[in-house]
Amino acid sequence: MIFNELPSFYCPDVELSPVLSLEESAHAVKVLRLQSGDRCNVLDGKGKMYACTLAETDPKAAIVLVDSVIQEIERGGFSKCIVCMAPTKNRDRTEWFIEKAVELGVSDIILLHCDRSEREKVSVERLEKIMVSAMKQSRHLFLPSLSVGLSVEEVCRKWKGIEQKFIAYCAETFPKKDLASTMTAGSDCIIMIGPEGDFTDTEVQKAVDSGYIPVSLGTYRLRTETAALYALASFRCINDRKQ
Repeated sequence: MIFNELPSFYCPDVELSPVLSLEESAHAVKVLRLQSGDRCNVLDGKGKMYACTLAETDPKAAIVLVDSVIQEIERGGFSKCIVCMAPTKNRDRTEWFIEKAVELGVSDIILLHCDRSEREKVSVERLEKIMVSAMKQSRHLFLPSLSVGLSVEEVCRKWKGIEQKFIAYCAETFPKKDLASTMTAGSDCIIMIGPEGDFTDTEVQKAVDSGYIPVSLGTYRLRTETAALYALASFRCINDRKQ
């Protein structure tokens, strides 16, 4: 990873339309007080980091000039982890998870709608802003995708091609394996984390029928967002050791 002290901005189509969004423009001009000619980094969220020069300091539509591509990573060049989590009743806890998951390099985030879900609605716009901010802060080159309101059955159907599939489950209805010792490096992974009241047996059965392995996350009782982050951190540690 290439690091420098220049400010970073997000612009998904900077090569075709080098105009920063209203929010990014205001941050550059009003908060950081950048001037024309100042250097900056621009992330496209698709695997590229650009060295740019600020050309116009319009606080509503700042324009940058692309000088060069300073880093590029192919999406298929590393193993991906998809985390599915039921939103928590407390909005702040879901937002905290979103931020930390992006910092840890999650590839996709799916907010589940479960039979025992505590929260039905989330602000997608607010969560996407948190994701962009976390991506810039941590210098990740990919912005994860965000899907909302999918059931266990829909996830099983849509992401059926993933090599490693896990569902974390508290009850003893199904035999479980330890996640950290079952997960292997070098393969894509998807894991489901249920609400505080856990998945129902019916939901777990649907996942098991689709090839998901019921897993335990250790001996301690974890909050939903902690469990989801534990699973993602386990994936990162296992794959980072391989590298």
